[in-house]
Amino acid sequence: MFLNFIVKPYMIAYNAFQLYGWSIALFNFGKGIAASEFDVRASQWTGETAAYITFFQWLMLMEVVHPALGMVRGDPLTALLQVLSRIMVVILANVLGAPILQDGFWVNCVIFAWSLTEVIRYSSYIASLLDVKIYVLTWLRYTLFIGLYPMGVSGELGVFAGAIPFLERLENVKSIPSTYGGTQQWLVESGMYPFLLKIGWTGVIMMYVIGFPYLYLYMVMRRKSVLGGKKNKNGSKGGVSATKKTN
Repeated sequence: MFLNFIVKPYMIAYNAFQLYGWSIALFNFGKGIAASEFDVRASQWTGETAAYITFFQWLMLMEVVHPALGMVRGDPLTALLQVLSRIMVVILANVLGAPILQDGFWVNCVIFAWSLTEVIRYSSYIASLLDVKIYVLTWLRYTLFIGLYPMGVSGELGVFAGAIPFLERLENVKSIPSTYGGTQQWLVESGMYPFLLKIGWTGVIMMYVIGFPYLYLYMVMRRKSVLGGKKNKNGSKGGVSATKKTN
């Protein structure tokens, strides 16, 4: 009882904070695309949009901690696979900047897919924690992923495709131009540079070949269980448990 008294308010606050951040990112993306006259190749990984996505994506590491501590239902490994692949993209986008963002199509796919997915996901979590059932929100969460998830993965692979050949041509990692002044040291200090060079493009593809079907089928099964069409005792369709979040 005491733990529930602490955990539930914390989870509501955490999800509300994430909802705020991703909503700002999505709004800025829409504003930027409109300003570019809907040129999908004009990179929106700039300024406030990049800063918000970077911060809230790193914060998402807490979603590995939450299920590990039993605060929510879910598989920490599943959460870790999702978060790490995204953090790798964030680091590359911030560190390399122009060399991989000249054609902004792929990073724009990442921004749109991530932001819209998280706005819906965190809204659903908050509603669940507050014992508010909004079927439309639940339907959006377990339906839009069908297109948004492949879009996001395609965008991530596009970013890697632009980054790896560039990294392979470098003789000195310190010569990498950075949009965030000096943060190219992340490639050395975080182990990203030797890691990416070692596994190369083939390795990255294999990571997604193994991880994507597992995570996608997991969501498909969740969709079937939540939106299976069966009615509960109150006559409403589907639903999500309001006691603990499922990652």
